[in-house]
Amino acid sequence: MVVAKDSMITVEIYNQNSTDDLSNSMVENFKNTLIEKMDNIGLYSERKEKILNMVDFYLFNQLFSRSLISEDMHISNDKAAELLRILKKIDVIEPIKGQGKGKYKFKF
Repeated sequence: MVVAKDSMITVEIYNQNSTDDLSNSMVENFKNTLIEKMDNIGLYSERKEKILNMVDFYLFNQLFSRSLISEDMHISNDKAAELLRILKKIDVIEPIKGQGKGKYKFKF
């Protein structure tokens, strides 16, 4: 009976690792698509880096806004607004209704 419990635990851990691998793969695919879109509009590497940092920070936290980006990334409101404009232009974020004005999430 103890062996069965150990087997079940092993299976659960294996399944969690498989889920993590799938999630990591999906995130990498999203980032690669994002990089391709940023390259297509000729984005400078500094902005690319900030946007990729945003993905790392907000992809699973769901909602973000200009003020949150500014605060969390330690940049001005103007730069945060510029990043949002870029993300809208390359069509990787969408506005969220019912959460207040100016809330977005990644199209992941």
